[in-house]
Amino acid sequence: MEGNRRMQQGEAFLSFLLYVGGLLLALEWLSPLHDLTDSEPFSLFVIYAILCFGLTYLQLSSLLSFFIKMMGLLFIIDRAFLPRPAFGSEWFQQIQWEGRVNINALFNQNWHQLTDLFQTFLLLILIALMSYLLYFWLITMKRVFVYIVLTIVFITVMDTFTTFQADLAIIRLLMVSLFMLVIGNYLKRVKQQGLTFEVGLWFEKVVVPLFVIVAIAVFVGYYAPKSEPVWPDPVPFLTTTAERLTTNDQNRQVGYSEDDAQLGGSFEQDDTPVFRANTPVEHYWRIESLDTYTGHSWERSTELSYQSFQDDALDLIYNQQDQMLQNATIDYLDGANFDRLVYPQGLSQVNQTEALSLQFDHETGIIEPTNANDSLHSEPIELSFRDPDLTVDQLRRANGPTPADITSLYLQLPDDLPDRVRELAEEIVSEESTRYDQAVAIEQYFNQGDFTYQTQNIPVPEDDQDYVDQFLFETQAGYCDNFSTSMVVMLRSVGIPARWVKGFTSGEQIEDLSTADQEMYQYEVTNGNAHSWVEVYFLEIGWVPFEPTIGFSGNEVVYEDSEEEGDQSDSSLDEEEIEQEDQEEEESLAEEQEQEQQEEQEETAAETEQATSQFNIWPWFIGLVGLSLIIAAIRWKWLLKKAILWRWSHFKEPKDLQKAYHQLLKLLALFRVKRAANQTLHDFAQDVDQLFGITSMSKLTNSYARLLYRDDHSLDDDQALVQYYQNVVETILS
Repeated sequence: MEGNRRMQQGEAFLSFLLYVGGLLLALEWLSPLHDLTDSEPFSLFVIYAILCFGLTYLQLSSLLSFFIKMMGLLFIIDRAFLPRPAFGSEWFQQIQWEGRVNINALFNQNWHQLTDLFQTFLLLILIALMSYLLYFWLITMKRVFVYIVLTIVFITVMDTFTTFQADLAIIRLLMVSLFMLVIGNYLKRVKQQGLTFEVGLWFEKVVVPLFVIVAIAVFVGYYAPKSEPVWPDPVPFLTTTAERLTTNDQNRQVGYSEDDAQLGGSFEQDDTPVFRANTPVEHYWRIESLDTYTGHSWERSTELSYQSFQDDALDLIYNQQDQMLQNATIDYLDGANFDRLVYPQGLSQVNQTEALSLQFDHETGIIEPTNANDSLHSEPIELSFRDPDLTVDQLRRANGPTPADITSLYLQLPDDLPDRVRELAEEIVSEESTRYDQAVAIEQYFNQGDFTYQTQNIPVPEDDQDYVDQFLFETQAGYCDNFSTSMVVMLRSVGIPARWVKGFTSGEQIEDLSTADQEMYQYEVTNGNAHSWVEVYFLEIGWVPFEPTIGFSGNEVVYEDSEEEGDQSDSSLDEEEIEQEDQEEEESLAEEQEQEQQEEQEETAAETEQATSQFNIWPWFIGLVGLSLIIAAIRWKWLLKKAILWRWSHFKEPKDLQKAYHQLLKLLALFRVKRAANQTLHDFAQDVDQLFGITSMSKLTNSYARLLYRDDHSLDDDQALVQYYQNVVETILS
């Protein structure tokens, strides 16, 4: 029986190695997350996977295992996504918000609106379930091949069709898979044919030579020279075919396009450089604007009417003639697939030559070569502009009647625009009295709700859906076109003329060209910098840009109010009066600051007192429970032994021995020592004694059997029975 016991131990050890191999392959399934997503708690995912696999292998009670796994899951969620302190007011508010958003997304089937926290929660649940599945698949069924094949397919697909590089992952996968196949096949043969083996000898004769051969093969394969691929890369072909066949969710390449016949759909990022710009200030680069919104697209309501470009021809922002001219240079690159001029908002002059003359359309602002044979790509283009300098007061005062030619073009809305879009716009501006404040309220609305910026999984509206209505009330996720179009439509809904503008953001600064006399920087603008924004009309000022898209703020032309204090007579105040006023202001400011400091100190003292009186014990309680569970998981055998020995330190009545004996049978079953259906208690006790090398189980069973079949039902020797019982328990849990 000693040989049988060693054989069982050897089989258990190999099963353990097989399960560890399953864990290593499971971690390979998680490895792309680190490269393809912004999953900051990746290391926590790995630790959680190890915890789940370990608990499943130990075969603890289902309740205890579930509790520990849930505690680990909540710890990761709290660590990665929830505010500090745990169980504080902000913590519960975040939980409530997450629940509301995700439940709404699930019911509406808006899968792209599921938050990162909820997606991480689902991933952790999947890891926990995978540990159960692989235990059954690998330990119970000994089926290794299918799992290995699925892992290989997954890793190779991720390597082929994503930016994930699986060079080292494939090597790890090869080595682990070979060992799992060897162990799994051997365990099957042992079970089917009843073979006996010595683990140490088997490792020496099989595993060590296999490891050496695999290590040499991997080393040679990785470092040896290799020829170029014979087959062409299939990814470009498959991508092109998929884009051609896709009809509902059109994936377009990011960049400037003259076609705006269909709004919506996802974008594929493209970082191809389009032009380089030398400019002293950072700003957006405008190309054109559109005026007609159809509910699904943007169009021009007028035909292009070109005129010869002259200085200050566009009048995009009026009353800027007192601003100093600044110079910029545009150099188009090979990646530019358009031949229209990009220019700053305050464009004044363009250096035209005999080889290049320009024309422009006043309504759209499009500037392009007059001669179709000319091109903006031939040489760098020099231009001058006046950096806009507007104040809040100027814009708030611009509230007069709008000219008829402006209202006829830039208040247009489709007849079937849903009423709730107008109602939302009116609600947002209800407390604002000036056109500027109303525009700012709508601009800031997108930063205050549940809106997110993303370029993938953006739906195209159905024929009976409005693009803006879908974004505002259903998806609330999109890119610049969604935000800018929605702002234009809401502005028009409340009677404010606005238009939709296309161009590029400032790009990335790649060089500092500044001198002692002038600041100058070089920016590189790519297709990925293509952008759309909003221009709002103000009386006697003109078109002023606004930026509603989340995360963008590079087109600001409005500044804090300058010191305009009326007419020139105010500047002739007596110097003594000015000094006296300044002194009074300083004293008043000092008093206010002193009062504010005193109030802050009082508030701090009150908060400290409240925090002391309302000490939050929950984090400490959770930490103590978690620590206790960790100790229990590590020392569970010792704790279980102490609990059983304390519970059955003596047998007062015959029924105590009966209960203790039944509990002993359950303990043996926990360690996979189960009594067969047709096996007597005496035979089972002898098997247990032979397995563990003891005689106490048979002696205890004899007393238990006499107790069951004797009429007096009395205990012969309480202390001896307790000694037999404790001996068996200590042997099992040692």
